[in-house]
Amino acid sequence: MKHAFLIIAHNELRILNILLTMLDDSRNDIFLHLDKKWRLNIQDLYHPQKANLFFLKKRMDIRWGDISSIKLEFRLFRMAYENGPYLYYHLLSGTDLPIKSQDYIHEFFQKNYGKEFVGFAQGKDNRIDCYNKVMKFHFFSRHFHSSSKLLVNIRTRLENILNKYLKRSSSISFKKGTNWVSITNECCQYILSKEKSILRRFRFTQCGDEIFLQTLIYNSAFYENCYNLSDEYVSNQREIDWKRGNPYNWMIEDKDYLLHSDKIFARKITEKNIDLALCIQNCFVKNVNIDG
Repeated sequence: MKHAFLIIAHNELRILNILLTMLDDSRNDIFLHLDKKWRLNIQDLYHPQKANLFFLKKRMDIRWGDISSIKLEFRLFRMAYENGPYLYYHLLSGTDLPIKSQDYIHEFFQKNYGKEFVGFAQGKDNRIDCYNKVMKFHFFSRHFHSSSKLLVNIRTRLENILNKYLKRSSSISFKKGTNWVSITNECCQYILSKEKSILRRFRFTQCGDEIFLQTLIYNSAFYENCYNLSDEYVSNQREIDWKRGNPYNWMIEDKDYLLHSDKIFARKITEKNIDLALCIQNCFVKNVNIDG
């Protein structure tokens, strides 16, 4: 059975093109969203020769921390699910790269079929952060990154005042983690069945895309199927470094570490470090022109 790769991209065309070449395998279908704010010529995009590439036609203006991210993920999962079934649905950003061959990836997921590759953030700080993001009201998440310090201060003070009087109640336990996951067809179906209730509950929250899926899985039978419940990044099979950045941008000096990692994907790699991206690509894909 094929795999579905769902990609959310908003910049870094050369990295996205490298990613597309590395997913260009007849065993894969690729579902791509290009942010509405991103002005690019589609002709500059690498068009796979073996994999099927599907574009999410109505492009969205995605804002960090806003519910638009959740809406987009649901749209991508639904588009892929209706085209499926697939063995796994992999949610990637446009600055992720696989650090294993396609043969390895397909063998790994076949061997571990039934496991959900979803990571859960650990520790008290993450529990507090999760609570603040979903139990308090965030009315201005769509405009979180404002260039005006005055507007930011006014917004923050207003929300603090409102949250003294407005209270949320909840009968479920909320969990958070990175939103980049690999899930089975059955899990995808379950997630999609909860779309209406999730969009209703996650109005006026912040960074809900890092919480809604973990929360759904934690409160379901799929939780026991998660690959590793004690290590977030072993469980989602992503090599992400939060200690050196937000997250850290992998550099050419990290090449050996990444290529010897036991994870399957690496995030985040930007055009500033295109030499690393090309090195990874050349390990697994030969004679491909990413510039058109």
